[in-house]
Amino acid sequence: MLKLNPVHHAPPAARSDLELAETLFALSRRIDQPFSVVWLEIGHGIEGLPDIDLVEHQVAAQLRRTDVLVRFGARGRITRYAVFCPATNAPGSKEIVRRVWSLVTPGPLLGGAATFPFDALVLDDLIDLAVVDARGSDVTGPPPDRANTTVIQIARTSRLTRGLDRRAAVLTKRAFDLLFSLLAAPIWLPVLLLVALAIKSTDPLAPVMFPQMRTGRGGSRFRMYKFRTMVRNAEDLKRTYAHLNQLAWPDFKIENDPRITRLGRILRKTSLDELPQVLNVLRGEMSWVGPRPTSFSADTYAPWQTARLDVVPGVTGWWQVIGRGRTEFDERLRLDMAYIDQRSLWFDLRILFLTVREVFNSRGGY
Repeated sequence: MLKLNPVHHAPPAARSDLELAETLFALSRRIDQPFSVVWLEIGHGIEGLPDIDLVEHQVAAQLRRTDVLVRFGARGRITRYAVFCPATNAPGSKEIVRRVWSLVTPGPLLGGAATFPFDALVLDDLIDLAVVDARGSDVTGPPPDRANTTVIQIARTSRLTRGLDRRAAVLTKRAFDLLFSLLAAPIWLPVLLLVALAIKSTDPLAPVMFPQMRTGRGGSRFRMYKFRTMVRNAEDLKRTYAHLNQLAWPDFKIENDPRITRLGRILRKTSLDELPQVLNVLRGEMSWVGPRPTSFSADTYAPWQTARLDVVPGVTGWWQVIGRGRTEFDERLRLDMAYIDQRSLWFDLRILFLTVREVFNSRGGY
């Protein structure tokens, strides 16, 4: 059991506490346990309203050691709180609001809750839902048994990992990757050889492949292969052109990157530079469809972002056919999680079809 301080105060002091809540949420996702956020707004500082420090200790005394109470700051005479409750279902989160109502006289100005028993959202989304519920609840003044604290339910979306045994799902996915690789070999094998010859003819002394360390399932590092599309000393020039980076760090992307060769620009526009990753698929390090592996290690991930490391990374993915290279990392993470929760063989085939369309449209690749 985690031993927490009675009350945690919000930004900047509560950043570590929010990270703790993110860690608990990430664990809840992985073991399929519910996770609730309770939102409270409590008035104080005027006649008839309680002392806020006393209220905080009263509320904290009713919570479990694994719950995290965070003060999100005050607006005038109103202080906003969020209670992060792992392994707490919809009735449990509703009971927390009722319990606070019985402790605080007069009751909180607003109170609401959102429960996340399944995957599909991240912690920030859950907080937003709880706040929306609080704004939409008519809970000013009524006794606990009349408090309208509607709990927002998130519909179950996952099919593959919930409908099948997890190991069976992994084996099915692997069988699909190998079968698809075999059936598509008459297409990708000649293209692979032709592109390799074209690169070699432009610079006989330079390597054809550009191997790069990437982060795969479980945070393990592996060597991912791409066709070389830049000049030989591209990595050395990265610092020189860092000021041109168009995405938030740790992503690095420059439109019209001066390090890219003329042939490399064509390969990137058509995404043919990614084709050598079929070798990673055959080795089991990657799948045809899945979250794209990052070049930075798992240590760079925030706790809520590590859910994407629960599956094998892919040559193409849902965010690639939605936004391709123009999508920021946090947005890609949400798309990756949406894929993880909805994945099925039919969904993979749909993404592969959309990927072919994106290759012909040459949209977003640079």
